Amino acid sequence: MGTKPLLFCCLLLPFLGESQTRPTLDVLTGYEYSNLISDRQVFVDPDQVMSTTSLGIYTFRYGLNYNQPIAQQWTLKLGLRYVQNGEKDLRELRWGAQFDGTGGFVDNGDQLTLHDRYRFLSIPLALRYSLGATNKKLNFYLEAGGAAARYLNTKSTSTVTGEGSKATSSRVDKVDAIRRWHLLGNLAFGVNYQLAGRTQIFLQPTFRYYLTPLADGPFKEHLYNVGLELGGRYALR
Repeated sequence: MGTKPLLFCCLLLPFLGESQTRPTLDVLTGYEYSNLISDRQVFVDPDQVMSTTSLGIYTFRYGLNYNQPIAQQWTLKLGLRYVQNGEKDLRELRWGAQFDGTGGFVDNGDQLTLHDRYRFLSIPLALRYSLGATNKKLNFYLEAGGAAARYLNTKSTSTVTGEGSKATSSRVDKVDAIRRWHLLGNLAFGVNYQLAGRTQIFLQPTFRYYLTPLADGPFKEHLYNVGLELGGRYALR
């Protein structure tokens, strides 16, 4: 399966021909909120009860785009991204010794935080539709497409807090159960501002959803993220 995204991108090359407007190159970064949609359940030892709260995380992304105009108001975008997505679980630890035998328990404040960052190299492909310029410098657009993402590794961090102490450990692994290739869809709305000469800047809120489950297993987990991309755009010719 590893060669399919590369072959797909090669098939696009004949369509990246000459156009009446200039192709452009983007350099960008993004700040986003990421989380999982999951049907999993937490199974625990009967002597230990965990009250779990699942939260998202905030991450950065970095990348490049090549933008080729293909028709009036339409542009084809092909890119490369370094991406981190993931989740954070907060678990209130309740040990058997805490229960008082009358249905209550003594809260000692012990908490476990599990923080997972899944790292990907992503190849986005999208169509951009220009809504027209409000003046000579400002232009709004819509964008829709997808991406093939190659899983790189996972950075996992666990932190236990309680009774005035805190212990943290982390590791980086390539998890065998996580799928190596993922497909995702994305939607964006952006604004482009013309600076001097061939240089522009752009800003676009973006939503992405992983169509393939994160890992092979008895339950399904799908990553998603909502973020903001900011970058510079330069006309090549």
